[in-house]
Amino acid sequence: MFAPNKTSLGFLIAVSLGTASAASAQNVNHLEDRYVFLLSGAAVHLGSQLRVDGDLSQGTLIDIEKILGLKNTRFQPRVAFTWSFARRHELELGYQWVRREAGTTLSRDIVFRDSTYHAGGAVNTTFNSDQLFGTYRWAFSVSDRSEYGLSVGFGALFLDFGLASVVSTTNRSVVYVREKQATEPSGSLGLYGKWRIGGNSYIGSDLRGIKVAAGDFDATVWEGNVEYRYYFGPRWGGELGWGISDYSVDATSTTSSGTDRNTQVRYNLTNWRFGLVVTL
Repeated sequence: MFAPNKTSLGFLIAVSLGTASAASAQNVNHLEDRYVFLLSGAAVHLGSQLRVDGDLSQGTLIDIEKILGLKNTRFQPRVAFTWSFARRHELELGYQWVRREAGTTLSRDIVFRDSTYHAGGAVNTTFNSDQLFGTYRWAFSVSDRSEYGLSVGFGALFLDFGLASVVSTTNRSVVYVREKQATEPSGSLGLYGKWRIGGNSYIGSDLRGIKVAAGDFDATVWEGNVEYRYYFGPRWGGELGWGISDYSVDATSTTSSGTDRNTQVRYNLTNWRFGLVVTL
């Protein structure tokens, strides 16, 4: 007669517990979760252009990745929290970190805030562009297997850009630093959907956009998201997702001398992410 050893017995117990956990997860409809926490790691792909005029001169539209040597792909943390305060209403808040710095030798002249950086010069660049994002969702239709409705996005893009160059003279080296910090608010309007495609499997998506033009301010925002979640237990699971945020902002202000000073931001962020989902 077969007598199981400790290793095989432990394996059988682990399989039994995993099966029981998956079976319990099937009895929970996660379309009805009240609180959802998500902790992710995101492979972020970036494309950025920035122009900042000075008081006296027009700035150059700088391709951040190509001209200043910043990497266009980083692995960064991301967190999100969703609160469903009624069956048809939910609010999501989250934060995506994006921090970059690099040093390079310029291949062309550029102008940034009245400072000219010449081809062949060495520059060090810091460009942080963290993103605070939020979404309000109102379901037109709900059922045990799906829901879909209105999606309203809001948030802000926190830009912190610094450009430094070193100029050597006979007796010393001088570091010139020019910085630009700005908070660009964002908003968008569109639709969303969520579907339960199996006992433990769920798919969700959002697609939104908006264009705002008022006086000397012109902005266009596009946002999209697709996610797949699988729940290994009644209260926890994993997520694989893809998202995109695309910003185009032109803002003009008037200097004390009466001249126009323009700031242009072209910013595209896409992410592939995976993480842990916890529900309450």
